[in-house]
Amino acid sequence: MIELMRTIFHRLDVEWKVYHEEARGSEQNPVPKDYIVYKLPPYSSFTDRDDYVLEVTLWSFLDGRDTTHLELKWDEIDKRLKKYIHLDEYHLLQFVKTGGGQIPDPDPNVRRRELRYLIKRSERVDME
Repeated sequence: MIELMRTIFHRLDVEWKVYHEEARGSEQNPVPKDYIVYKLPPYSSFTDRDDYVLEVTLWSFLDGRDTTHLELKWDEIDKRLKKYIHLDEYHLLQFVKTGGGQIPDPDPNVRRRELRYLIKRSERVDME
């Protein structure tokens, strides 16, 4: 699971701060105006693979800006994840886009966009 999370984090590392499950800030390091949160809800397991749903939410506090920066980042992340295949010494990962869209927020200064992917994970087994 750690290797899966490393791979996801690496693919989401696109100049915005990335958080797992929820954004956490502190006095010294407050949450930035633009950031990404990803989640991996409970998954399905089969004989030869595990299927994960990856939920990626982009958050932006507009402060007078339009949403162009948000839409560009949304496209950038989608290009990095859609149809991505990763093979290493631990597993084979295949990313398949399953959806995405705008998420309403009660704060008129906040805009959110979500992308969802199915990650098919097969554990690597080398034959000796």
